[in-house]
Amino acid sequence: MKIHQVGTEEAVASLHSSRSGLDQTEALRRLAEYGPNSVEALAGKPLWLVFIEEFSTFSP
Repeated sequence: MKIHQVGTEEAVASLHSSRSGLDQTEALRRLAEYGPNSVEALAGKPLWLVFIEEFSTFSP
């Protein structure tokens, strides 16, 4: 299922939640099972290096 293509009620139901959220017991259970809901930053090339590479890399 692509959650961005379904309605609000169907999305909430698919997550076994409600509009008011999870109760504390269920939230703690999910935290223990899945870990914290966070996004890790990925290390990438600095923007200046990407810019310089545009002038040093040629393709036929």
